[in-house]
Amino acid sequence: MRIRKWIVILIVLALLITMILPFLSAGAQGKENPTIRVALFLDTTIYHNTKETVTLTGANGFTLKDSSGFAIASHSPGEEVRFSPYLYRILVKETGNAGEAQNLVQRLEQAGFSAQLMTVTRRGNPVYRVETGQANSLSSAQSLLANLQGQTGLSGEILGMNAWEAGLFAKEAEALARVKAIQDAGFDAHLALLPKNGSDPSFMVLAGNEGTEAELVSYSQEFTASLPGITLTPLTHKNYVIKETDPFIGEGEGAGIAHYYYPSGMKIIAEPIAGDSLAALTVEEKGNTYRGRMEFSVSNGRLALVNELPLEEYLYGVVGAEMSTGWPMEALKAQAVIARTFAVGRGNKWGIANVVDSTLDQAYYGIKREGTDIIQAVNETSGLVLTYEGKMIEALYSSNTGGMTADGSEVWGNPVPYLRPVSSPDTLPLQKAATWYRIARENGQIGYVHSDYITSTEEKNRIDLPYGVVNTDSLNFRSGPGTSHDVIGKLTYGEYVTILETVKEDNAYSWIGGPADGIELMNAFNGSLGSAQSMPFTQPITSLSVMAKGPSGRVIQVMANGLPVQVKYPDSYRSLFRNVMDSRYDSTKFEIEEMGRYTILGAGGKKVAYPEESHPLTAIGAGGNMAEPNRSGDQFILYNKEKELRVVSKEPLFRLRGYGYGHGLGLSQYGAKALAEQGNDYLEILKHYYTDQVVLSPLR
Repeated sequence: MRIRKWIVILIVLALLITMILPFLSAGAQGKENPTIRVALFLDTTIYHNTKETVTLTGANGFTLKDSSGFAIASHSPGEEVRFSPYLYRILVKETGNAGEAQNLVQRLEQAGFSAQLMTVTRRGNPVYRVETGQANSLSSAQSLLANLQGQTGLSGEILGMNAWEAGLFAKEAEALARVKAIQDAGFDAHLALLPKNGSDPSFMVLAGNEGTEAELVSYSQEFTASLPGITLTPLTHKNYVIKETDPFIGEGEGAGIAHYYYPSGMKIIAEPIAGDSLAALTVEEKGNTYRGRMEFSVSNGRLALVNELPLEEYLYGVVGAEMSTGWPMEALKAQAVIARTFAVGRGNKWGIANVVDSTLDQAYYGIKREGTDIIQAVNETSGLVLTYEGKMIEALYSSNTGGMTADGSEVWGNPVPYLRPVSSPDTLPLQKAATWYRIARENGQIGYVHSDYITSTEEKNRIDLPYGVVNTDSLNFRSGPGTSHDVIGKLTYGEYVTILETVKEDNAYSWIGGPADGIELMNAFNGSLGSAQSMPFTQPITSLSVMAKGPSGRVIQVMANGLPVQVKYPDSYRSLFRNVMDSRYDSTKFEIEEMGRYTILGAGGKKVAYPEESHPLTAIGAGGNMAEPNRSGDQFILYNKEKELRVVSKEPLFRLRGYGYGHGLGLSQYGAKALAEQGNDYLEILKHYYTDQVVLSPLR
């Protein structure tokens, strides 16, 4: 009986182990080395950020492969290498004069066109070839050519991807000799590299780059008549890379940069070589160096570049970009968990990539923003994500919530159980912000300057406002307290000004947007709202007010000229006002200041309300003289019997007084920093912002 009992126990244990092992294995595999794909350049209907050419270097060099892993080429440490899609383009000119070619490149670039400069040989002599543009179709290329002619007066020839094979070779020198022979005869030819697959030839010569099949036939007829010894065959290879050399004009014969052109449908992978330094690749056009490998392809007819690397190494860059080295360790850990949850939750959002490298997803600048403390924070939370009721949360976060996080209904229009208003100690940016003065010049102009450039005096005017003196020359005078605001004038050294109020420079906690006038707002509303606004505004905006706020005090309804400003969801007010209010910060936690709305108490107790009434406004000056207030400007100062001062405008002007930076949902980065400094650990920080019901879970 005992033996049978032990047999039964062993069988049960064996079954349990069999059931558990797949989960243990899956968990280990999920946490061991998951990768992520980050689009550095991509063009979609939502995200537009691409280049025609991208330049790579590797500290230890790098190898090039196709998507099957077959080798294409390798490059030395520090060597610059360029990559472009092989698409339709315009040949602007061939010239044997290097100076003429350089001038033509400058002319194109000054007109807003791209320019590629390469060399070919014609009858044994080097010739400089200037090309421009990339197009994914013949019709697009024709439009590009028409645009070039209209803007610059330059003409050109459309080049396409229709070509013949003019030989396969085992050695590059042999292929280059064939290319030179064809070019010397006056025909276009290119060296193409084939991915190395066993003993197959590695080099191909392409003859022609014609825009149409008819042009390709004509090319072959002329070619055969001139070069009967070279046989042309139809192009059967689909995976190939054209290798050109971009010249360094005037820097020595033969010097240049390798430039690869790859056809649509092919992927090229640059793999960094391990060595004494970190195996990483630098993308010149980004100014950043990245871990992992780079994948070039064509997406939506444009160059796409994806950085593929281990998820945890990606987070080294994200946490450093979203926070900063030197921040409290527990805040960095909280950010690491949220950034990991966010990244994994994107899935295959962009088709060829999980995320993009901008704040449209998460900021990512490669290794530039890494630090030992950031790496420690990521490593110590490795594989952990935040879940709610067994599912990963929508891991949203923002820079600063202005003291209170948002409710889901204030952003999307519907609530989310773990995204609700909580207090947030966000005031650090306000405490660190520089001091600015709002001042009035002697000519009546009103604006803002940095306090460092105004020296206070002992003197005051008749309503007890202090005078100041400008202590530098050519001082920028701005419409708001920050360098993102428009420059409205220049102050000169020794100029006397009246200090109206002392304010903090715009910062992530509090900021001022505007002023904007009624026409600017009307155009912004009509241009940005599209189908969301059932009735366009036909008159300049004369009244603008907040009609409804959500649980955290964020704006969910704005009225203009008595009509609702209709948006798809409440958070859209951020981008709507960002387009017209000159502030680098945005949030829907704001108040609207109508500078043109005020009431004047006149003779006999009569009240006149502006802008509804159009009575001429006059002020009593020295000696009882009547005059229009501030005849030289639109803004002037009102001063009531309670000795309160207000700057108002003759015509409708509007400003925002805002709090916070971002949508305000979930974790506040500045708030997390403050909570960590108060002694909270990273789990306490996460539970503060996402409720006690969230759980740390291993990534599977």
